Amino acid sequence: MEMIVIRKLQPVHSDERGNIWDLINEEVCHVGVLNTKAGHIRGNHYFKKSKRYAYVLSGKFKIILAPAKNPKEKQEFILEKDYLIEIPPGIIHTFEALEDSVMIGMDTISRAEGGYENDIVREVIHQK
Repeated sequence: MEMIVIRKLQPVHSDERGNIWDLINEEVCHVGVLNTKAGHIRGNHYFKKSKRYAYVLSGKFKIILAPAKNPKEKQEFILEKDYLIEIPPGIIHTFEALEDSVMIGMDTISRAEGGYENDIVREVIHQK
């Protein structure tokens, strides 16, 4: 799938105090923390306009992606701690926690004032 970016992040600065990690360098209108228990699924939707970033703080997720125009064209990836995925609009995404996991979700459209519900399209491509 074009424009899907997955990368393991490294600190941009380290010294005796610790590390600094740059997650993204783009305008973001929403940042949230998602705690997901092992075996549970999040997502099964896509956004019409918003780009989604997801950074795994701990744990492990199986990510299932498919273009909204062809939901049967699925790809799977495993994301672990320190991995960031960038998902453009129009890509269905599902996150299955393979163990208790925490991620930071960042979107380019705000969830406030109906922004989330106006932009989301629910489409199940993975279930247990």
